[in-house]
Amino acid sequence: MTLKLLKPALLTSLIGASVAMSFMTSVNATVEDKSNYKIYVHKNCQKLKEIPMTPKQIEALKAFEEVERSFEHLEKPLEVMEAKLEQYEEEFDKYSDEIVIETDEKIVINKSMLNKHEAIAEKMELIMQEHELDMQKLEQHADIIDAAADKFDAIINESLGEYKDKDVTISIGKLDNNWRCNS
Repeated sequence: MTLKLLKPALLTSLIGASVAMSFMTSVNATVEDKSNYKIYVHKNCQKLKEIPMTPKQIEALKAFEEVERSFEHLEKPLEVMEAKLEQYEEEFDKYSDEIVIETDEKIVINKSMLNKHEAIAEKMELIMQEHELDMQKLEQHADIIDAAADKFDAIINESLGEYKDKDVTISIGKLDNNWRCNS
């Protein structure tokens, strides 16, 4: 065989070997990764049990985490709204305190402060209206998160057995993170 005929065959073999190695590496990484997922059960900062997670539980965890991540981008517009509202809150509170002046003998309503207070309230209401759609999206997504959390909870509870209805702390994932004892 000539070198010209060997080059395409060699190239095809190298590409095939490379694809196979990549596939095997990703399969091994996935298997290794999944073996690290555990359910940790604690009571009074003492580990009671360490339960390896099943593929079904890992899948539910990852689905829940994905839903949570998608939730983050929906929070950003509301953070902007909160920042805008904060600009007015201090002023709003200040005027609230100055609307009614009360003494032992009489109560006086300061109409000037009342008008300023109402103007600020209107500005705040406009900001809320401006973000109404964002709040609706967040609310709708909250239902999706609740459903994912319920599904995940049900799947995890399958492994908890005797600990399911006890006063214990459950930590789930790659690390034993008993947050109540570490804080």
